[in-house]
Amino acid sequence: MFYIMCGLKVHLFEWIGKCKDQIMEGFKMRVDVRNMSFWFSNWSYLGQLGSIMDDVHIPDSALRVRYIWSHEGWRWNRLHTIVPHYVKDFLANMLLYLHEDVHDVVCWQRDVSGEYKVVSAYHWLMNRSSIEAWGFSGIIKGGSWIRGFYGNIGQASIFYVKAIRLFQGLIMARNMEVGKMEVRTDSLKLVWCIKTWKCPSFHCYLSLLQHIYDLLKLDDWEVSVVNIFREGNFCADWLAKHGVASLEHLIRR
Repeated sequence: MFYIMCGLKVHLFEWIGKCKDQIMEGFKMRVDVRNMSFWFSNWSYLGQLGSIMDDVHIPDSALRVRYIWSHEGWRWNRLHTIVPHYVKDFLANMLLYLHEDVHDVVCWQRDVSGEYKVVSAYHWLMNRSSIEAWGFSGIIKGGSWIRGFYGNIGQASIFYVKAIRLFQGLIMARNMEVGKMEVRTDSLKLVWCIKTWKCPSFHCYLSLLQHIYDLLKLDDWEVSVVNIFREGNFCADWLAKHGVASLEHLIRR
């Protein structure tokens, strides 16, 4: 009996240790990459950009991401270093959503609230192999097609997909100088977050939500956000399927 009980205890502790290691993978640092080194920090999917350059000019070596990046695009004219075209093209399509009012925190990425919950940890352990790649899409119409967009964001939560779609739609409408519109989304949770603005400080996508909120509050246009059923927009769903198959982060039509 003693040996059996000892054996059970050993296996139990091993199992607890494995669960702990796997749960730790569910936490991530929500970092403001604007303050990272543009060349020597691993902030992009390309790794450290300085390692793929022929050389980095000395005046550029201390630059931060915030000096070159803006919501309007990358300010390459600020650099003395020659950046290859494929790097520029990749970064131009990279989805970056940064906000100066959102600070660095450690958040639980398996729940959009960013707060650790036993239930979400259990589902994370039981369904680790079920994370899917997602595409997103949106259209602007006034009785008929006007413009649209789609893209691929890889593995992500469904909430992030809906938020990306809303943000990109607002940006496209701003560029078209739309003065009044109704935004329709099939995410009731996203509509609730935007209308009540009760987002916890640990929310995984707080930077993106803050940008959406700022756009909606601009005085020079009138925008309402409403919830619809997914079946209410077959055209956007059709584009989203193209987004999944696409290699690009964002394509506008």
